[in-house]
Amino acid sequence: MLATFTYALAGVHLLLTLLTKYAAGPIKIIPLPIHGTIEFVVGIALIVLAYTLFNNNAEGKLFYVIFGTVILLTWLVTDYKGIFHQTAEERTL
Repeated sequence: MLATFTYALAGVHLLLTLLTKYAAGPIKIIPLPIHGTIEFVVGIALIVLAYTLFNNNAEGKLFYVIFGTVILLTWLVTDYKGIFHQTAEERTL
């Protein structure tokens, strides 16, 4: 079950990446702020799942705690609103 869930999660993440509106996104349907919200929710959910669904599997628990933490750290350092690349004039509008 652990491997199946992990592969399904990877497929969903790939789909999310392909559908997000950003420079390298080929299909550009999902706005970047929505992508960021989804990543935040998934990061929290993975840590919660580590202590509930995968609690009796030490390797699975550790994997999902680390995976969720990495996703949350990625979310924390990513500029999902593009504010870093705006000019001062654009920020005040």
